[in-house]
Amino acid sequence: MNEPRLFMASARRSFDEQAGSFDQRAGLPASVCDLIAKELVQLAQLAPGDVVLEVGAGTGQIGLALCQLPLCYVGFDASAMMLDVFKRRRAKNAPPISLIATDGNNRWPADDGSVNAVFSSRAIHLLRVEHVVEEVFRVASPSGATLVLGRPEREKQSLRALLRQEMRERLWQLGYASDDGQQKEREILEACVRRGANPLERRVVATWPVQYSAAQILTSWREKSSLAGLELEAEVKEKVLSQLTIWAKDVFGSLEAFQSAEEKYMLEGVRLSSKS
Repeated sequence: MNEPRLFMASARRSFDEQAGSFDQRAGLPASVCDLIAKELVQLAQLAPGDVVLEVGAGTGQIGLALCQLPLCYVGFDASAMMLDVFKRRRAKNAPPISLIATDGNNRWPADDGSVNAVFSSRAIHLLRVEHVVEEVFRVASPSGATLVLGRPEREKQSLRALLRQEMRERLWQLGYASDDGQQKEREILEACVRRGANPLERRVVATWPVQYSAAQILTSWREKSSLAGLELEAEVKEKVLSQLTIWAKDVFGSLEAFQSAEEKYMLEGVRLSSKS
C-alpha cells in the first residue's frame, strides 16, 4: 500500500494552486458563513473581546463573518496565497486582524492561555492529532476554552457523495489509501475528552439546496493537484478520473445532467474546563 503523502508541504502547494478557484469549487453560501459565525459564538459562549483562533483560515469565508463580530480574530494557514485572497476580500477600511502563514504542525501563533475558542473548518484533519491536542490545551484560556470543528455534509446518495466514494475505492484498488478527514476529527475530539474536556452536542447549523452534474465535479477535480488529499503522479490521477468518467456515464446516464441535493453544515466540539 502506498503511503498517503499528506505532509503540509504538499498540502500547501495544493492549496496555493487552488487559491484563486477554491471558493467557486468548494465555497459555502455567504448566508451560511454568517450563521456559522453566530452559532460558534453561542456554542463557545464567547463574550465581546474574546480571542478566536482559526486553524486553516484559508480564503476567509468564515473568517470574514467572524471579523464582523466583536471578537479578537486570529487566523493562520499553511498557504500564503489562500490568505492573500482573504486579505483582498476585506474592506479597505476594516480594522486590522492577525493573519499568519505558518505550518499548523508547528507551534501555533498564540501565547499560552490566550485563546477562548479554537475553530477549524475542513482543515484540522491535515495536522497530526497529537500536535493538535497539545496546542489546543496550550493556548486555551485558564478560564476555559472551546474547540469547535465544522464541515459540510452531503446526502449519502447525492451525486457528489457517490462519485467521491467511487473515487476513494478506485484509489484503494491502485494502492492509495486516502485520508478520512471525519475520522481524524473524531480522534482529535476523543483525545481531548480523554484529557478532561467535555463533549458538546453535534448540531446542524444550516441546510441549503445544491445542483451538480458529474461533468462539473470531474472538471473541478481535474483542476486540483490532488485527489482525496493525495498528491498523485499525473498518470495515476488521469487514470482514476478516466475510470470515474466511464463509471459516471454508466451509473447516471449522462455527465451533463444536473441532480439536486441538500447539503448541511455541522458543528461539533469540546469544552475545556477552567484551570483551577
